[in-house]
Amino acid sequence: MNLRKFSSICLFVSALVVTITGITLYFGIGGHVLSLMPHIYFSIPFVIALVLHIVINFNSLKLYIKSKTSGLTKEFALNVAIAVLFTLVSAFAFSKANIKSEFEYPSIDKIPLTIVFPIEGVDGAKALSALLEAGYIVPEKADLTLRDLAEANQKNPRALYTVMTAGLKAEKEQ
Repeated sequence: MNLRKFSSICLFVSALVVTITGITLYFGIGGHVLSLMPHIYFSIPFVIALVLHIVINFNSLKLYIKSKTSGLTKEFALNVAIAVLFTLVSAFAFSKANIKSEFEYPSIDKIPLTIVFPIEGVDGAKALSALLEAGYIVPEKADLTLRDLAEANQKNPRALYTVMTAGLKAEKEQ
């Protein structure tokens, strides 16, 4: 097997997936649960392929970085400047952001419960029954979300999720 070809193709494929899932995570497209797992799992082969690619192509990389006349090339300096700029902008943006999530995945309250329940390992019918038994309103809606439940009951989505799953988690542990 040609390691150079393998590392290049693996780097390309995993970078493509990490880029797409990173964009969806950044803009909150499709819910974080659906984007986060492939993002995490494809970043592992990406890093491995990146290291392998650098090791295999180290001599070429040195030639790209160093100019025979003045040391570092303009391309290398420009790439470093762009990386520093994006790092500073990201650090500033995150320091100013007021990020408060009540869930492990911030957009879980926007995802239909028919998708959330299987991911979380929750029996949906029992969870909604627990909510009804506790006196809460459960709207008749095909793509019902935690946000819909919260708006109908004027409650925090996390509180409603806790009511729905409290007894079910105890059953699972037994």
